[in-house]
Amino acid sequence: MKRIVLLLCSMIIMTSCAKTFYQVFTVSPENAIYSPNGSPVYVNDGLEFTYNFWGANGKVRFIIYNSNDYDVIVDLTKSAFIRNNIAEDYYQNRQYETRIATGIYKSSKYEQSVCVNKEDGTSTLVNYLGTTRDVALHGSSESASNEVGNIVKREWETAIVRNEPEVVRIPAKSAKVFFTFNVNGTRISSARLKANSYYSPIVFSKSTTPLEFRNRICVYKEGCTPSYYDMNFYIKGIGNVKSISGMANPIRFYIPYSSKLKKTDYNDELLDTSRKSSSSTNSGRFVVTQSSQQAKNINSETTESANYYNRRIDKATTKEELGIIKKEIEIDVQNGKITKETANILYLQIDELLASLK
Repeated sequence: MKRIVLLLCSMIIMTSCAKTFYQVFTVSPENAIYSPNGSPVYVNDGLEFTYNFWGANGKVRFIIYNSNDYDVIVDLTKSAFIRNNIAEDYYQNRQYETRIATGIYKSSKYEQSVCVNKEDGTSTLVNYLGTTRDVALHGSSESASNEVGNIVKREWETAIVRNEPEVVRIPAKSAKVFFTFNVNGTRISSARLKANSYYSPIVFSKSTTPLEFRNRICVYKEGCTPSYYDMNFYIKGIGNVKSISGMANPIRFYIPYSSKLKKTDYNDELLDTSRKSSSSTNSGRFVVTQSSQQAKNINSETTESANYYNRRIDKATTKEELGIIKKEIEIDVQNGKITKETANILYLQIDELLASLK
């Protein structure tokens, strides 16, 4: 009996000792400009594609802003997300179900309350005095207790089923948000990646990256020939950290993991595998313009300077080179040739490369 108790205690202690760490990935957008908040932006033909990858597994969230005076249509049947040359269609003929709880709920505190359903699985009770309260409701004719022990009962529930659209219309001078795929949900377990209190990533070039991906979006004006917009990205940095506090950045994402790791879980070969084939891209499709509303906030001289420094940082191989680039950026900030926000993004890239050269 004592052995069983000791075994259980040891298991509890071992479980409680497991900590959550984070593997952080840095994305390199090819031929992109940057918004003031650091989001990669691709602009062409009056369309602006703005990306933000921050979050678990790198949700590919992007906004398409249509600055034209006419509507455009995004054809999901001809659009794809391509990861290491494997394409996945945006349109997959899915169905989405929304459950709406309706009816009258009674309780001593919320008498004659109407229930309004919410997407997160809770419902808000609104009485005729305007008082509201959230309660969890699951399944037809079930009940939930409020904070004073009274019962709030749901009378009935309806479900609305809608089919996934094949096309999405974006009106003139407006935007729509898209998010379907994750960049990566699989952590790379390597003896070379140890959790630190600071971000010290392994740095990759496009030829050595373990993961590259692109977004191919088909857009057209009604009655006109469709245009295909290819936006290319690759993972240029991977590092493990103990906390992601203060690390939020549109060109980063993370994968949480437990501190308990067996050597048999290591897959170092992923870090040493060069890209075996290069996908045909159309990166030249995008031209840095000032045609859309958000792009107007990006000074053209700043954009040229940012692209210039991005190229130099990518080619830099020594600490001395990176130090010189950093000083030149500081001078350009003082002279107003580059914004502080853009400079901070460039400093971030320089610091990551300096950490890898230690």
